[in-house]
Amino acid sequence: MHTWLTQQQKNKQPKIISSPPCPRASLLEALCLQEPFVVMLDVVVPVFRMNLELLQRVVSLSIPENTSTTFLLIVDNPDSPDVPQVQALESSPQHWGQVLVRVLPTNSGACAARNRGIHESGADWILFLDDDVVVPSDLLHHYVDAVRQNSSKFPHLLGVVGSTRFPDPAPNLWCAACNMSYLTFFYRTAERQSWCWWGVTANLCLRRTPHLQFRDCFPKTGGGEDIAVCLDQAMIHHRFQPTPQQPAPLASAPKAWVQHLWWDNGRFSSSRFCSWTRGDSQLLNLFPQLTYRTMPNVVEYLAVLLIMFLPLWGWGLVSLLLSLQIMAQALVLDLLQELIHYFVVDPHVERHRTGFGMRRVWAICCAWLMKCHVHWGHLLHQLTALRWANLCRRFDFHCGALNAVDTEKRRAWIRFSLQVAAVAWTLSC
Repeated sequence: MHTWLTQQQKNKQPKIISSPPCPRASLLEALCLQEPFVVMLDVVVPVFRMNLELLQRVVSLSIPENTSTTFLLIVDNPDSPDVPQVQALESSPQHWGQVLVRVLPTNSGACAARNRGIHESGADWILFLDDDVVVPSDLLHHYVDAVRQNSSKFPHLLGVVGSTRFPDPAPNLWCAACNMSYLTFFYRTAERQSWCWWGVTANLCLRRTPHLQFRDCFPKTGGGEDIAVCLDQAMIHHRFQPTPQQPAPLASAPKAWVQHLWWDNGRFSSSRFCSWTRGDSQLLNLFPQLTYRTMPNVVEYLAVLLIMFLPLWGWGLVSLLLSLQIMAQALVLDLLQELIHYFVVDPHVERHRTGFGMRRVWAICCAWLMKCHVHWGHLLHQLTALRWANLCRRFDFHCGALNAVDTEKRRAWIRFSLQVAAVAWTLSC
C-alpha cells in the first residue's frame, strides 16, 4: 500500500530554508494536556489581485475559543496603488494585533510569498488561502475542529485539506466545460475521500515544521507547488507510513469550504491551465516513483505524425493532402471519443447545467479543447527542456489511490488503438 516512499527519495531533500523555531512550542505541549487544548493556527494569504473586499472577509473570520490566530497578508504586487489600503488593515482598530502585512520588494510569485508567510508565522498550523476565494465566517471553526479531532488520534498528521467550490450554477458554457474537463477535479477532493496526499493551496492547512517550504522551481502563477510541498513533508520527516486507519498524511475537512471565483470573470480562456503545465511537468522529475508510462495522447500522436509525414510533403500534392487528412482524422476521432464518453459512459457530469442536446455538445467541445491545450503545454515544456524521456510519461495525481493509473492506461490504449486502426483503414483505401 503506497510503497512509493522509497529510501532514496527520503534521503533526497529539497532545497529548504529552515523556519525559526516556534516560540510557543513548550506552551503548546503544556496546554495539550488540557481539554480542549489551544490550537495555534495562522492564516497566510499571498496577495496579488488586491481585492480589498475579499481580504476584509479573511481578516474578519471568526476565531474559535482556545485558538491563537494571526492573519499574514503577503503582498506580492508592490507596484499596485492599492498597497496602502491593504497595509491599513494592519493598523485598523478592529483587527489590532491580529493582522500582519508584509510587502515583498518585487513580484516574486506565490511560492515566495507563502514562504515569507511561513517565516513570519510562529504557529503550529498554517492555513493557506488564495486571494480570490470567498470565505465563510466559520471557516476557522471547522479547521480547528478537524485539527483537534485528528491530531490526537494520528500523531503523524501533516495537515488538513478543505474543499474549494466554484460558483454554482456555472455562469456560461466555458465554466461548465472546466468542470467537465476534470481540470478542477482536485479542488473538491476533501468531499470525496477522508484522507488525501495533497490539497490545492487555495484552501489548505499544513502543520508548521522546521522544513515546511515551497520549492522555488515552480512558476510565479502556480501549478504543482501544492503537490510538491505536501509530498515533500511526507518524505522529509521519514515519519509517515500509510496504515489502514491513516492511508494518507492529510485529513479531509469537507465542511471547511471556500468559494473560488471563476478566473477572468468566467471569460473563455485556457491559457491559465496551459501555464499550470509548466509546474506539473516539474513533478515528473521530482517524484519519479509517482509516474507511469502510457500510450501517446492526441497531441503527442499528432507530433509523431508530423515528424513522419514532413519528409513526404515534397513528393507532391497527393502526399500532402493524405497526411493532412490523417492528422485531421486523428483530431476528429479523439473528439468523437470525448462525445461518446460524456454521452454514454459518464452522462451525468454537468448535465444539470448543459442539458442533453447541442448545448452539451458545445460544452464537451470546449472541454476537449482545454485538454488539448494542456497536452500541448506538457509537450512543449518537455521539448524545450530537452527531457525526451518524459514523453508519454504521466504523473499520478491520485498518488496510487482509486486505481487511477490502470484506468488512464486502459483509456489511452483504447484511444491509440483506434487511431492506429483508422490510419491503417485510410491507407488501405
